[in-house]
Amino acid sequence: MNDSSFIISSINADFSDVWSEPELMPAKGHNALYVATRFGRKYVLKALAEPYRESTPHIELLRKEFTIGVGVDHPNIVRLLDFGHMDSIGWYIQMEFIDGITLDQFLDANPPAAIRRRVIEQLLDTLSCLHERQIIHRDIKPSNILITRNGSAVKLIDFGVSDTDDPAKRLITARISMPWEKSSPFFSRIVINILLANAHE
Repeated sequence: MNDSSFIISSINADFSDVWSEPELMPAKGHNALYVATRFGRKYVLKALAEPYRESTPHIELLRKEFTIGVGVDHPNIVRLLDFGHMDSIGWYIQMEFIDGITLDQFLDANPPAAIRRRVIEQLLDTLSCLHERQIIHRDIKPSNILITRNGSAVKLIDFGVSDTDDPAKRLITARISMPWEKSSPFFSRIVINILLANAHE
């Protein structure tokens, strides 16, 4: 085999349209998160934990999350790309892979005030974008706010309990009770207060 054949073979191997074997990531509750590669790029696949994979209400919640999030195009909101099915993990949402840290980890590193102020502006702009589209996230907390390692940009994730006034996107099936929903406004205030307190330097 000549050198050019080796290079072409390597590219074809990395650029396959077939998903790589999904690697399980840490997750809580009824969801399961995986990292998988397709066309040479990493993606996160959000699926259901094994006990819930055949549960119609949970599948509909996952579908609702995709339906609400896929139409939102904002640089500080995780991009939802596809809703699909794999034999190994069941129904899943394909989303962009974000190389970042949580808001708490970001603040623990004591970043410069100018960067913290920029994070505040991005977060507020993100929430404004959602509300203009009649979408409420309902689970704003530090673990759902990622800060990218490259550029310190905000990425809001996890629309699992989000809701909308758009009747075409509301869940029709019986709704599953989420015990942390009522605490979401509390987390919203905490996140903003932490950022503002650290920004006055």
